[in-house]
Amino acid sequence: MTQVIDSIGYLIKQHKAAILEPLERQVLPVYSKLLNPKNPPTVQHNAICVYDDMIEHCSPNCHRHLSTCGGFLIMNMAHDVVYMRCAVRPSFFWTIR
Repeated sequence: MTQVIDSIGYLIKQHKAAILEPLERQVLPVYSKLLNPKNPPTVQHNAICVYDDMIEHCSPNCHRHLSTCGGFLIMNMAHDVVYMRCAVRPSFFWTIR
């Protein structure tokens, strides 16, 4: 799954907001479900990476998706798993910036 996440991240970084419409149609319906706290942290982490890249490289056009991921980001800033805390903090920084 890491290769898929990396590929999506490269597309976001390369095309910025121009890739947002295809992401919304094809990727976000699946990845928004991966944010479910009942999923293992590794699965949640993959979804965070997509939202993080989107927030960083497609803002402000992607701010409408903060309702999907914003609460999740805040909730996991104190997660027991270190890589979860590390994943959500940059997203939160980009959101408040």
